[in-house]
Amino acid sequence: VGGGVGGGDDGVLRFDEAGCGRCRLRDVVVVNRGINWDAPGTVAWSAQLTRHEACTITLHGNAEFDARGVRLEGARDYTVPS
Repeated sequence: VGGGVGGGDDGVLRFDEAGCGRCRLRDVVVVNRGINWDAPGTVAWSAQLTRHEACTITLHGNAEFDARGVRLEGARDYTVPS
């Protein structure tokens, strides 16, 4: 989620209530090929993952994304402007 959370030059993560997006997923099913466990460098415990497919939702500023009762299949990339 972008916009409401940011890191400064000092490495501190900051939360901004005024610029915070909101994502609501209710009864949503995501079906895709997911993680490529055979790819070199894929290490689950360190969160270094190579994916075949992924579903990403990027919110800018105070954008909102609502989904209810849907099935998201394959590689999906949703970007919501502020």
